[in-house]
Amino acid sequence: LLLPDSMTKVIESEHPDLEGSWRFVRTLILSNKFVLVEPCLPSFQDERRGKVAMRFVPKALRDYFLARCFTRYMKEKRIIGLPLAEDIIFDSVWNLFFDLMIEMAATHKVNISLDLRKKKELT
Repeated sequence: LLLPDSMTKVIESEHPDLEGSWRFVRTLILSNKFVLVEPCLPSFQDERRGKVAMRFVPKALRDYFLARCFTRYMKEKRIIGLPLAEDIIFDSVWNLFFDLMIEMAATHKVNISLDLRKKKELT
């Protein structure tokens, strides 16, 4: 989930040329007129609860952009903000993400290491 204000900050700092387009798209999203992204509320456990957030509607699209961002951040040695790969690799919800991430990592020559020695699923 992404908060509109967070997205605005990212665009302002990394893609200032898209600020005008983002204002237009944000209005469409918040009025449910943008078919690829929908407004939503974070869960009660989420620190962002009570604020309107956004998420990609098609799961495949979400996983594609997440894997793309993950791979780019790994290459740049930036903090990612995802659970550790070792913690989610056996969760079927993440299968498509892992497939895409492995493909993108190979394509962009990014090394991703996993330490599965402590995983009880393998013992």
